[in-house]
Amino acid sequence: MLVPYCDPKLKGNAQSLFEQQIGETPNGKPLLVYGNNSVKEAVFIGEGLWRWKITEASEYEIAQNFDLLISKMMSLIDGNEIESQFEVRAQKQNYFSFEKVSLGVIIKNNIGELAYENTVNLELKKDGKSILKSGFKVSENDPFYKLNTLEPGIYDFSANTQVAGKKLSDYGSFTVSNIEKEALDLEANWPGLQALSTQSGG
Repeated sequence: MLVPYCDPKLKGNAQSLFEQQIGETPNGKPLLVYGNNSVKEAVFIGEGLWRWKITEASEYEIAQNFDLLISKMMSLIDGNEIESQFEVRAQKQNYFSFEKVSLGVIIKNNIGELAYENTVNLELKKDGKSILKSGFKVSENDPFYKLNTLEPGIYDFSANTQVAGKKLSDYGSFTVSNIEKEALDLEANWPGLQALSTQSGG
C-alpha cells in the first residue's frame, strides 16, 4: 500500500485501528482511523487497499480476512442503531402443562453481531413469587433456554446480561394451561383400535 510521507496526529476521540509498518517493522503511524463523533466515520490514510484483497486471494484462494475487515468496519460506522442488543422471548405465549417451556435468547455485541459467550441471569416468577433463578449461556447451535414442565398458571420472567461492561435486561410472560394430551385429538384412532383388537382377540 502507498501512504503519504507525513506524521498524522489524531484528535478528539479518533483512534487508530491499524498502524503502518515497513516490512516487519511498525512505525506507529496510523493507517486506518475510526472516529465516533456526531458522524461515525473511518479513514484509510493511503492508497492501494485493493491490493490487500488481491494478494490474499492469490495466496489463499479467498480474501476472507479482507472481507471480514470491511464488513466489520461497515457495521461499526453504520448510522443505524442496533434495535435491541438483548432479547428473551417465550417461543409461545401459551404452553400446556405437559410441554417444556422454551425461551429464545438473542444477544448482540456493540456492532450488532450475535454473541454467545455472555452469561444470562434469569428469574422466573409465578403469582409474584420467585420459583426459579438460573444462570446460563446459549450457543450458536442452540440459542434457546429450556425449562421443565410447569404447573398451570401465569408466569413472568426477567433476564439480564452484560455486553462490553454494559448491563442489559429484558422481561416477558407466558401462561401454562392444564389440558390432557387426549383432549388434543377428539377423533378415535380407528386403525390403532382395530390393530389392538386383532392382537388381543377382543
